[in-house]
Amino acid sequence: DETFVLFDPKPIGSASISCVYQAVLRTGEKVAVKVRRPDIGKLFAADLRALRWAISSMEVLGFIRPGLLDHFVREFEATIFEELDFRMEAYHQTIFRRDARKKGLSRKRFFDAPEVYYEFSNQEVMVQEFVSGMWLWELVAAVEIRDPGGLARMLELNIDPVKVSERLFWMQLWGQLTCTVFHADPHPANILVQRDGNLMFIDFGAC
Repeated sequence: DETFVLFDPKPIGSASISCVYQAVLRTGEKVAVKVRRPDIGKLFAADLRALRWAISSMEVLGFIRPGLLDHFVREFEATIFEELDFRMEAYHQTIFRRDARKKGLSRKRFFDAPEVYYEFSNQEVMVQEFVSGMWLWELVAAVEIRDPGGLARMLELNIDPVKVSERLFWMQLWGQLTCTVFHADPHPANILVQRDGNLMFIDFGAC
């Protein structure tokens, strides 16, 4: 009540680590609120123990060489627990947004990331600008199955799928070669296509 004038308790997004809700701040901005699932860290820790046990068993039985997967397990563990810390995700998202808005890219202003409200965010909750548009998976489905509703939505937003594909390819190269951080999970449910084919990237948990 101190932070939001409205908060919809029904999630608009759900994943293994978190749920996302829509809300309105007392200052009037509409926001998306990402909330970490309770005790998810303990569940991941249990999964990692089971993974180590399985690998140890395969080593004892001679299926794999001892120590072969040590680096993989350590990197996997670090990645998982980094994703649980929304402060790190907010940091990555802010850097991506800053790099996307640099003056040298003024002619390439077709991609962005939502603004993070740090004053309302912490390790378990991230509050960010609410963004809307057409999910990339909706765009792909509309093109592949010629869905009338999806095609009408594309026409309404002036979205050219060829231009979107060219921009996605350019973004992949920019992320690998230029941007300070690399969005490592750019699947179609993490990219919104907005009016005129502009791209909005979300979910910077894996970077």
